[in-house]
Amino acid sequence: AAGLMPGMTQRLAIVGIAEKGYLSLRLTSKADGGHSSMPPARTSVGALARAITSLEAHQFPQELSGPTRGMME
Repeated sequence: AAGLMPGMTQRLAIVGIAEKGYLSLRLTSKADGGHSSMPPARTSVGALARAITSLEAHQFPQELSGPTRGMME
């Protein structure tokens, strides 16, 4: 589509090498066992669920920097 990149009048292709980031985590949760008829107040699965919920609620801020920012400027 025309007009996507200011100053460019012809078609162009952009090889994006730096615009995406990622984070890999391994979460481990350990707790005392119990019985399904009398589970403990705080289970291992519950702790893991809270950790995942917290990670989702506190994501890294969006940022445009480095080579991608230079290209856009």
